[in-house]
Amino acid sequence: MIVPTLADMIVLKGSAADPVVNVSITNLEFRDNRPTYMEPRSNPSGGDWALERQGAVLLDGSVQATVRGCLFNYLDTNAVFLR
Repeated sequence: MIVPTLADMIVLKGSAADPVVNVSITNLEFRDNRPTYMEPRSNPSGGDWALERQGAVLLDGSVQATVRGCLFNYLDTNAVFLR
């Protein structure tokens, strides 16, 4: 039995003044994260779609980040979210 507890597995947060720079995430497998169906979502344009600001890999305020050769299996959220 698998009981996932994490929605975001790798979180890198920076800012415009102090970004996360030159990060490489290579050849990892991400699987079985926590379902996020009922998490809050935002509607960026006021249309009929919503944006979930979560992901197995969440890069917020990063510069020159690379995600290469990774496998994303059985996720219940986004694989990679860039902000």
